[in-house]
Order: sequence, then structure tokens, then C-alpha cells
Amino acid sequence: MPTHTKAPASASIPSYSALIRRALPLWLLVMVVLVLYWAQLLQAHRDQLAQVEAQTRLRATQMASALSLQIGSLFNGVDYVSRTLANTYRDDQPEVFRQALDLAKKKAFPEGALVQIAVADAQGLVQFSSLQDKSDGKPVSIADREHFSVHAQKLVEGMYISHPVQGRVSKRWSIQFSRAIYHNQVFAGVVVLSISPDYISNFFREVFYQSGDVVMLLRDDGSYLARSQQQESVLGKAVQPPGSGFLIDPGQQRGEYLTKAPLDNVMRYYAWHRAASYPVVVNVGLNQDTALQAVQHALQLSLLRNGLGTLMILLGMSGISWLFFQKQRGMAQLQESEERLGLALQGGDLGSWDWDIPSDAISFSVRWAQMLGYQPDDLPHTFNGLQTLTHPDDWPRKLAALRNHLEGASVVFESEHRMLHRDGHWVWILAKGRVTHWSSAGAPLRAVGTHLDITARKQAEAARAELQARLSKLVAQVPGMVYQYRLRPDSTACFPYASVGIRAIYQLQPEDVRNNADPVFAVIHPDDLQRVMTSIRVSAVNLTPWQCEYRVRFANGVVRWLSGQANPEREADGGTLWHGYIHDITATYTVQQALRQSEERLRLTVSAVRDGLWEWDTRSGVIHWDNRCYDMLGYEPQAFPLTLMVWTEMLHPLDREHTLAKLDPVSMPREGARVECRLRTAQHDWRWVEIRGQLVQDASGQHVRMMGTYSDISQRVEQAHLRRALLDQSAAAIFLAAPDRTIRHANARAVEMFAKDGKTLRNLSFSQLHVDTQTYEAFGSYYDTLRRNGQVRLEHPLRDAHGQIRWFDAHGTLLDPDRPDADVIWTLIDTTERHQAETALAAERVRLTAIIDRFPAGVWVDDEDGHIVLINQNLCDLLEVNDVPTHLVGQVQRQLLSSLPESSRALFETDGRSRSDGYLAREIPANHGRTLEVDQQPITHDEQYFGRLWLVRDITGQKRREAILETLAATDALTRLPNRRAFIAHLEQYAQDLVRGTQQSGAVLMIDLDFFKRINDSYGHGVGDKVLQQTASVIRHTLRADDVAGRLGGEEFAVLLPGAPADHACEVAERLRAAIADVRVEVNEGLVHVTASIGVYAIADATLSSDDWLARADSALYRAKHEGRNRVVRDQ
Repeated sequence: MPTHTKAPASASIPSYSALIRRALPLWLLVMVVLVLYWAQLLQAHRDQLAQVEAQTRLRATQMASALSLQIGSLFNGVDYVSRTLANTYRDDQPEVFRQALDLAKKKAFPEGALVQIAVADAQGLVQFSSLQDKSDGKPVSIADREHFSVHAQKLVEGMYISHPVQGRVSKRWSIQFSRAIYHNQVFAGVVVLSISPDYISNFFREVFYQSGDVVMLLRDDGSYLARSQQQESVLGKAVQPPGSGFLIDPGQQRGEYLTKAPLDNVMRYYAWHRAASYPVVVNVGLNQDTALQAVQHALQLSLLRNGLGTLMILLGMSGISWLFFQKQRGMAQLQESEERLGLALQGGDLGSWDWDIPSDAISFSVRWAQMLGYQPDDLPHTFNGLQTLTHPDDWPRKLAALRNHLEGASVVFESEHRMLHRDGHWVWILAKGRVTHWSSAGAPLRAVGTHLDITARKQAEAARAELQARLSKLVAQVPGMVYQYRLRPDSTACFPYASVGIRAIYQLQPEDVRNNADPVFAVIHPDDLQRVMTSIRVSAVNLTPWQCEYRVRFANGVVRWLSGQANPEREADGGTLWHGYIHDITATYTVQQALRQSEERLRLTVSAVRDGLWEWDTRSGVIHWDNRCYDMLGYEPQAFPLTLMVWTEMLHPLDREHTLAKLDPVSMPREGARVECRLRTAQHDWRWVEIRGQLVQDASGQHVRMMGTYSDISQRVEQAHLRRALLDQSAAAIFLAAPDRTIRHANARAVEMFAKDGKTLRNLSFSQLHVDTQTYEAFGSYYDTLRRNGQVRLEHPLRDAHGQIRWFDAHGTLLDPDRPDADVIWTLIDTTERHQAETALAAERVRLTAIIDRFPAGVWVDDEDGHIVLINQNLCDLLEVNDVPTHLVGQVQRQLLSSLPESSRALFETDGRSRSDGYLAREIPANHGRTLEVDQQPITHDEQYFGRLWLVRDITGQKRREAILETLAATDALTRLPNRRAFIAHLEQYAQDLVRGTQQSGAVLMIDLDFFKRINDSYGHGVGDKVLQQTASVIRHTLRADDVAGRLGGEEFAVLLPGAPADHACEVAERLRAAIADVRVEVNEGLVHVTASIGVYAIADATLSSDDWLARADSALYRAKHEGRNRVVRDQ
């Protein structure tokens, strides 16, 4: 293991005689030496194998470099030819182009290299091809081909090398070398040279004749252009990783790797090299097995020879000496390599270390120790001993990185950590290393590496981080968001930097948009998104400052207005980077919007009011009207000049003195004056105008002008006169009451009704009109409702002028709805007669309600609109209504019937008015199997409809008794089957349904027990009855649910099979016959059995009657009896 001390550059080699003299007495030592020798030998084999691998890699690298030069030379020739042909192609000089073409085909390219030369015009139509003439047919288009479109779109300059394509003319694979043709700097077309990949592949095979070696020519995007082997399998495809390593770093010129090719599953050493001036890569792959075959064979022979030599060591010490000599020579070479390594480490200011892993012994170079201020002997020489010098916070991370490398998780051990300097400060160290020796079991044995002092770099990084932190704090204090926005060449975008203000602006974190800007665009309002993106594109194209106001809408629906500005700069890769600032302008925007809306409302208000503006110079007496003032009085705009004298003559004589006094500048109050007067119009009538005026001071503080407005109030005055006239003509008593409940005004009707001896009611307290103090105070409680709702309505008694108590319908309304303490307008309508009638009616209603509540049936009355006006508890119980009767008054019928089935409600809801001339009764099914009898009686008077009276009774018990009686009347008492009358009724109903088409044809069976009279005669009628009962039971259990059976009399039965075809009817009849034959009745003498004969009639004629069907079935029964009984016979 290397230490920190240096060995001499050379060492003396013992002589052969000395070795022989030592061999005899030291056999044991020789055996030890042999073991050491074999260990060294195996290591030498590995080193030799590694050297061969390195040579193979070097050979691949050199060959790739040489071939790249060859390819570059070939492409230079193609480039020259394409440039020559592009320059000579002219429509007016075809011979010059032909000469250049012939020269290129004969001298520029070897045989088989050139597939074709073609020229396409600016539209992509092939105008010339060396494989065919233009006249051979319709020109072929290459407008969609890559090698044409890149020139047409001016994406490249010079020659372009395309992916291999299969030519539309040549039908052969070729590599397209294209160059644009320009005539007078205008794109005129493309000249295309198609080079065969087979030519390049053949050239590669001449260089690499070994079957396992391969050469590939690739585009810089990884696409295959040619391959020395299996070329047809790769054309049109791209190389797979790790062969695409040159794609990762376009600036890297060469590289190498070891991999197994998926195409032929061969492990190769690959070396690639870019061709100068062209976007292609030459990739050389040497077969690993072939490259190592010779050395592996040699190593095997060496093992064999050394094995034999070991066995013969006692016979030839000369062989041992030779081996020893070789070992010494190798050590000398190793020492020389160490010296070179030391020089390299010294030049890079690197310290080195060497760690023997099993023993944990570690040695350091002098430079390693000097980094920490020590000499090598002063340091601990075990790895674990270094923990005392490593910062406690960094030791776990360093140990984890080393463990990952020792376990094979990383190729190289690398760690940045702090170590303690001898003078007490911490030094940042970059440690790198790798395991160089492994045991046969895969355990690491030896690791070597370097140390580099990176304290200066770390200090710079810390200073940069501190500066960044300070900048972030500063930016965080700025309202809004400071940012960098990058638009990449591929149109994707990100925010490399965004201040914490992005949380308030976009509700995002800076890391959310560091690599992708999509989250920002996701919250921009959809109506503004296109405008924002367009403004960004314009700024990027023109490199003009970006400025935009737009909205964002968050997930909770909140919308905010933002304003952003940024300055762009172009980056080296063609992208654009903006530096800018965005802030929230929602408050400002809201204020501006409110101001604009306020201005608009003011404009609309002025326009709607249509007031005129006037101005009076009080010193000169000149008055100025705007056009609206003239128009208000019917004059043309500026029809005559105005002075105070002219204007005074226009005033109505009755208003003149009052108006001039109001507008006198001397007595006018500071807040201005307001007066209503009449002015003469152009038609010589009078118009009511409201004049508002305000004195205006000049610079010296003197009132020299008066300004104001004219408002046309003619309509308002006319309406006031009309209201006053209508108020006095109203039949209702109307009062205007002050907040203290004194009367301000009363109309003529109120004076007539309440004023004693014709005295005025003005300023009279309302308490004088009330019946007593209690009613006055009770009336005062309604004022709370009046002030809260703006109006109130009630009935209240008052005393009239004669002291009589009269009832009034009182309606109170606030004069000013916006002022709860405003005056109140009371409208009083005399309802004394109605009140008396309602009192009498209420007494009658109480008596009627008492009678109805005790009525034994359910009663309800509805009005002409179907609303309930009266109902008793019995009806609620019958209809299962969970409510008291009083709550149902005023409700509609449907709510009362909600608990009944839908079909029953439909019977109730039949319009009774269509039967207003008579009584209507119906039975209606209710819940729980109950039946209600409902009687409906229209209520009319003088042929006018007033509603309906409903009486409801529960007749469930009655209906149940009737059903029992009906069942008994239709059922045979002995067999419990329908009797003859009931069966005939079923048969007749079926016949009617068949005629209407609601039933399908069926069949009728007639059944008669054979020799039944003998059973009665022999065993008695009791046994006969048992036979009939068991026969009926058999029939019931054999038939379907829809089938109908009945006893016609005696031992005769009949069956109706609806919808049964003839064959099915016969099968049913046969089952019945067999079942009846199995009937056994036990008597004292033994068992009595019985048989039956059955006649079948399949109903084929719907026009026949049910009696005809029975007759046909009976005829078939007779035939069954005649043919021997106990059988089934069908009517034919």
C-alpha cells in the first residue's frame, strides 16, 4: 500500500546465484513467495487485460477521428458540387448546368455513390432529375420533404443533410444533400444530391473487415445515415442510449462508451467523433470479444505455463529468477507511474489518499496534510480516526456517500465537508475517490482518491447566498411581485426568479413556476388571457417593453386587477428574458370605475333633468341664458338679448315683487336662493319655473355675478293643483298629521265628518277624535309599524262630529318614505255598516261551526275558487290530515287530499261547477283498504255559483258486508268454485274483450265425472260430496292464475283458458284428466276413485256467443262419453 514517503526511482535486482544460494535453506520462504507471486501474477493479468481494453478504446477513438476526417472530406466534395450546381442552374443557361452535372457525375463521385441529382422549383416540383426527364410525366413534388422545407422556410443556410429517405423517383434509400437556389436573392428552388448509404456502408466495411466490428454514420440528432452492418434494419431509425450521449452536450466533440447493441446483441467498445463543419457523427464500435480474444488466450497460456513452472520450480530456479526479475521491473514501472501521478496532483493542488479497506489503514500525501496544517505523520492513519477532524454536521453525510460507493450505488465517491485546521478554523474539502481493487467475492479492498481545498468557493457561495437573502428581504418589502420571466426557444416558459409577492399576486409559491409558467396562465381571467399572451409575443419579437393591465380569477371566484411591466433581453440560445414588476391595482381600478360611473350618472342626470343655466352680471345688469332657457319658454336660441329690465317685464305681475326680493344680491343668503314664479312664453301664456341662484365672488371677494338654473315645473304645479282638487272631492276623509299626531291639513270630507259646528281641524290633536284615552294610546302603537314599513292599515273606531262611534278602514302612509319621522297621510273610509254586518255574520258563523263540529260525518265547504272556507275535525280524521281545521281554512283542495292515493284525488278534483244543477255522490277508495262515500252539493243562489258543500262518510264496513254477500252469491258452497251464474258472467266478459281486441283467442273445457251417480248410490251423497270437493281442488291447483273454473251443476265443471292455443288447451285438459283419475276418497269399504271425460273447444270465431262456446265444448264432451269415457276430445 502506498505511503506518504517516496521510494527510489530504481532498485537493485538480486543476482541469479544469490537467489540459488537462498533457495536451498529457505524452502518455506520460497513457498510463501510462490503464493505471493501467484497473487501478483493474477493482478498482472487483470492489469494487462485492462491495458488491452484501453488500447482497444484508443484504437476505436483514433479510427473514429480518422473516419470523421474522411467523412468530412467526402461531404466537402458534395458541398462543393451542390454549390456549383446551385450557382449554374438557370433556365436560360441549361448547357452550363449540364456541363457541371456531367463533370460532377463522372469525376466528383465514385461509381455507385450517387443515386440521383435533382432540382426542384420554389413550389417543390421536381424540374430536373438525373433519373428521368421532365417530359416523362407529371412533375414529382418534394414540397413536403424535410430537405426542401428547411430551405423554403429559410431555416438553414448552406448545405443541409437530411434523414435517409426513399426517393419518389429513384425508389432507393438515399441521403439527401440539399442547397437552396437563389436568383437575384429570391428563393428559386433547391438542388438535391442523393448519396447512397450503401456506398458509405461499403467504404466502412473495407476499413472494418472484422465481422463483429461496426461503423455508424449518424446525424447530430441520432438518426442513422449509414451502418457497416445490417444497414437496412436501421435506416429511418435513431441510435438508442447510451449511444446518444452526444445529443446531451452538443458542444462535446468526442466520446466513448461500452454497451451491448440491441440490434445484434454484441458487446462493443464505442468511440464517436463529430465531423468538422457538418452536423454528423462517426461512431466506431469494436467487438469486445474479438479485441480481447488474443490477450485472453495469452493469459490462459500464461496460467498454464506458470502452473507448470510452479511444479517444476525446484528443478529450475532460473525460471523463478526470471519471474522475480519481471516482478521487479513491474514495480519500477508502477513507481514511475506514481511519480507521474504525484506531479499531476501537485499541478492541480490536490492532495491524495490511499485506503486499505480491510485493515482501515489510510495514508496521505504531503499536500493532503498541508491543507489542514499538518505533516503526514501527525494525522490519524485510519479512516475512522478522521472523524475527529471532520465537522460533526458533515460526518454522517460523508459516511453515507462513502457507503453508497462501497455498495456499488455510485460510480465515484464524492463529498463536500468541513475538516478542522490545525489552527482551529474549518476548511472546506472536496473529497473524490473510487475503489480500485475488489475481492473475488465482490468486496472492496482498496480505494484511492484526492482532496481539494474549496474553502474559497464555499465562502463565495456563502457571500452570494447572503446577498441573495438581503435582496429577497428587500424585494419582500416591495408591494407586488418582482420577477424574471423566460420564454424559451421551444415556446415553453418559466419564472427563473419570483419574489415572495407572487403569493399575494397569483396565490402561488415561487417554486411552483420556477420551471413551468403554466400555473400563472391558469389563473389569468379567460377574457384577458389571449390579450396577455399576444402582448408577450409582441414584446418578444420586437424587444419592446411589456406593459399590460389584466385580471386574474382564483378558485374561490375572487377577481383582481393587475398591472405589469417588464423589459426584455435576448439570450444566447434565442430565448427571451424579461425583468419586471407586477402589482395589484384592484383598489385603484375600482376607484376609477366608480369615478367613471359617477361621471356618467351625472351626465345622464343633467341630460334627463334638462335644466337651463343662467348667469347675471349684477354690475352691468346683463343676463345670459343658455339655449335650454330660451327653449323652455318657446323662443329660438338666443332670440333676444337679456337685461334685468327685460327679464323683469317677463315675470308674471303677481310674482314680480316676490321674485325680485328673493333674488336681491344684497339680501341673498350665503347658501343661495330658490323661488317659484311664472314667466311669459313666446305664445304669450305663462310657464311655471323654479329659479335657483347663487352669488359668485371675484378675485377681490366682491359678489359681482349670480349663477343658477331654470327648471320647468309647470307639470308639477299643474299636478299639485289637480291633487288638491281631487283631495277635496274624495269620499274618504284624508288627514295630514304631524309627528306629534296633530292635524296639519284635512280635506273637505274630513271637515264634514269630524269638525263640530264647521270649525277648522288644523292643529287639532287626534286625541279629540278617538273614543277614549285607551283607544288613542292603542292607536299610537301602530306608528311603530308605520315608521318601520312606511305604511300601515287597520280598522279603528273614532267619534264623529255628533259624538257617534263609527268604524273606519284607516290607511297611513309616510309623506317621505326615507324619513321615519316625517308627516303621515291618513286615509279614512267609513266601514261602520260593514263592520256591523260582519259582527252579525261572525255570530252566525260561530253557531254554524258548533253545529258542523258535532256533525257525525266529515264536512267541508269551499268557495267558487276552490279555497276551503269551512271544515270540521271529522273530515280531517277521515282524510288523515295531520293538522287542525282552522289551519286549513284558505288552503286549496289538493293540500287537503295530499294523503290520498293519486287515483282517489282525481275523483275528488272533478269540477263540481259542471254539476251545479244537481247533487253528485261517489265512492272513493282511501288508504288502508277503506272506502269513503263522498256527497257533493253545489251552493248556488239566483243561478250564481258560490262553491260546494262536501259530506264524507266511512262506508268501509258496509262495503265489506256487501262484498261478502256478493262472493257468497257467486260461489258454489260445496266446491268453493264460481257457480254457474258467476262463470257465465266471466265467459261473457271474455267474449266482449275478444271482440274489442283486448284479449287473445283461448279455449273452453267441459268436464263431467264418469259414473258419478253410482258413487252416490253405492256410498251415499256424503262420499259424493267429498269426491266433488277433491275434484275441485285438483282443478284449482292444475290451472294457471288467469284461468277460470266453475261448477255448472251436479258433477259438471267448466274451465276458461284465456289466450291458450288449441294444442296447449288439449295438454291442460289431459293433465286435468290424469289428475282427476288419481283422486282417491277413503271409505269404510276401501278407496273410491273416479275418472272424468273432457270436451275441448278452441275459440276460433269471435262472433259466436259464449253459449255457443259451451255448446261446442259440451258436444265434444258427449263424444268423449260416447267413445268410452276417461278421455279428452276436441271439437273439430
